[in-house]
Amino acid sequence: MIWDTVQSPFASVIGTNYAPSTAELEKVKDLLPQPQIELSKVLSEIDRVQAVLDDLLLQKQSIEKYIDAHKSLLSPVRKIPPETLAEIFIHCLPTDSLYAVRNLAEAPLIFTTICHDWRQIALNTPQLWRSLHFFLPPLLSDDVFFRRIAGITLWLERSGSLPLSISFHEGYENDPHIIPQSRPAMMASLIRSLMRFSDRMQDVYLSLPSSSFPIFDNLSPSFPILTSLHVWEKGFQTHDMNGIGSAGFASLLHRMPALEKLELIGFHRIGINLNYRSLPCNWKLLTELVIHPLPLDLPQVIAILSETPRMQSVSVGIILNTSTANYHLVHLSNLHKMRVTFMTNGIWELQDRNDYLEACMTCLLKCIQCPALLALSLHYHGPGVAVSQRPFLGLVLHNLETLELEIGVTPEALSVWFSISPNLITLILKDVGFAAQDALFPEFLRDSHLSSLTCSPSNPSPSWPHLQNMQIYFIPLPSVYIPSDPPITGATLTAFLKSRSQASLKSCIIVFRHKVLFSEAELKTLRSLKECGLKLDMQWMKQLEGPSEPDLPDTGLKRHQPDGISQFRRLPGTYENLIE
Repeated sequence: MIWDTVQSPFASVIGTNYAPSTAELEKVKDLLPQPQIELSKVLSEIDRVQAVLDDLLLQKQSIEKYIDAHKSLLSPVRKIPPETLAEIFIHCLPTDSLYAVRNLAEAPLIFTTICHDWRQIALNTPQLWRSLHFFLPPLLSDDVFFRRIAGITLWLERSGSLPLSISFHEGYENDPHIIPQSRPAMMASLIRSLMRFSDRMQDVYLSLPSSSFPIFDNLSPSFPILTSLHVWEKGFQTHDMNGIGSAGFASLLHRMPALEKLELIGFHRIGINLNYRSLPCNWKLLTELVIHPLPLDLPQVIAILSETPRMQSVSVGIILNTSTANYHLVHLSNLHKMRVTFMTNGIWELQDRNDYLEACMTCLLKCIQCPALLALSLHYHGPGVAVSQRPFLGLVLHNLETLELEIGVTPEALSVWFSISPNLITLILKDVGFAAQDALFPEFLRDSHLSSLTCSPSNPSPSWPHLQNMQIYFIPLPSVYIPSDPPITGATLTAFLKSRSQASLKSCIIVFRHKVLFSEAELKTLRSLKECGLKLDMQWMKQLEGPSEPDLPDTGLKRHQPDGISQFRRLPGTYENLIE
């Protein structure tokens, strides 16, 4: 029998609010016994079939397990010799950092979790354990601390006799009174364990609170093969900070005869009167130097560079002063990257500021002869200036590929760069809109500049023919006057992008402090360029917000940027895309 409500005597009232009479209720009751019997039979059959299905599923699982167990014997990876597997493991090490980390989800530790054989191969491959980054929180129990020391020691022991790269980051606690009293003793124990490997340390990155530096210095022997030292002093405690100018730190450098790369970050007690040149570095071996954020004076910078004939990359700050001394030429034939930040104490009048900045910049660029320079970054931290073309006239930078200017320059000064850097590939201009009370500096990038860069029948050989990447940031501060007539028009910008995208231009980022208007035809052209592969991003700031940081998931996130390409941190505010 087919149990279908359509064939029921009560089909017309099923699903309605109809209330059956007493006689109808009796008829309904008489209809139910037979379908209930049939339901019981169906449930019994389901139980039987389910039991059969469960049994079949168990058989399936057993057969698959049998097959998989034997198929694994056929896996080609079983035929790979251990030395080949070891080489594969080495190529799996992270490439975004110089240092491996203590993470079971990453190489090399992940190879110790696969199987016994892989674990043994990994543990017996010294190249996997020659680098390590480890972090020590400021509040760590004694038991956990010493277990971490044991783990770090075991890791480094596996490296055999290979040179080591070590990154040591110790957390900083603002309130020293809550740090356990045993902390100095524990730190001493850790450093003693590390110093067992000092003769094999080739690269060391230290990020330590000021209180830990004396411990490190006092327990450190010599580092005969150390070529790279990065030091970041965190926090500032006057009662226990020796400082970089102390005999202690100087003696530490004295124990590094092979040092080639030196990076000094922090050290807030150091003033500009410190004679960095007196540090016992073998300056003639030095190839990379970073001193941040505290500035040096110009004589110190020139004196240091005059003793570093092998210098390849330098990043320093220079404080403006009234010195007008003549300096001798410094020839650095290997220098390919230079970043200089000019700073002022802000006490001078506007004209003095501008004059001293130009004089300092002119002296530096004229004294440092670096024909192989590939990347140059010039920055200025202080109230508004507008540098003329004077510091750049006469420069010869035919090999320059990357130019970054975070400094106010006149339109004429920008034009000079066309002739002195003909092979430029990457241009980064940052004008954050600094303004003095008695002067305002308009944008230095004009329509005339873009016309010089635009390929056209009247300009068949534009400037910077190899330009591939361009980043322009015009970010205003609240006090900056926004001109009603922008110096760049949509038509000129569109013509430039269209002509250069057909040549070498690959990416263009522009953030304006005013809205640039485009016609519908120009917008269509720009969208077409994006569809054809040009990485194009053009925005303008509609409104500035307050000085506080925005409450966003990525606020404060440090991101890695490709070498030579920087990313400007935009001010919090409201932006509008110009071409979407």
